[in-house]
Amino acid sequence: MDDWATPEVDAFSALKLDQQFKVKKFVQERDKEMFNVQCAFLIATGPLCGLRDCIKNDSAPPYEEIKVAFEQALCLLGSANAQLSILRRQRVLAAINCSRTNLAQLALPNAKSWLFGDDFSHEVSHNRISPDRQHDHHRLHQQQRGTCSPNL
Repeated sequence: MDDWATPEVDAFSALKLDQQFKVKKFVQERDKEMFNVQCAFLIATGPLCGLRDCIKNDSAPPYEEIKVAFEQALCLLGSANAQLSILRRQRVLAAINCSRTNLAQLALPNAKSWLFGDDFSHEVSHNRISPDRQHDHHRLHQQQRGTCSPNL
C-alpha cells in the first residue's frame, strides 16, 4: 500500500478545524471524529490516484497490480463506511441515552439496510439496557422503517 500514497492536493485533504475559533472541547471532539472518518475515505484515493498516474505516464502496471490496487481501494472504502456507520450510531444513541453510546461499536452483521437492525434488540438485552431504553430502540427502529414519528 505504500506505493499508493494519497496525493497531496487540496481536493484530497481533510481540512482541520481552525484554531482561531474558540470552541468548546466537545465541539473539537465531535469535529475530530468526523475528521478521522473523512481521512479514512480519502486514504482510499491513494490506490486509484496511483493507477491514474501510471496511465497518465503511459506506464501501465501489470494486471495483478491493477487488481490489487482496486481491491485495496474497495477495502479502504468499506472500512471508512463502517467507521461512518459507527459514528452515526453513536450520534443516534447519544440522543436517546448518552450512557449507551458504547453500543454503537457492536457488530450487527444482520442489520441489512438498517443502521441498527433486528440484531440490536438482542444485543441490547445482553448489555442489560433498561426496558424503557428498549422501548426507545423500538421507536428508533420504527422510525427507520418510516412507521414512527421522529420524536424520540
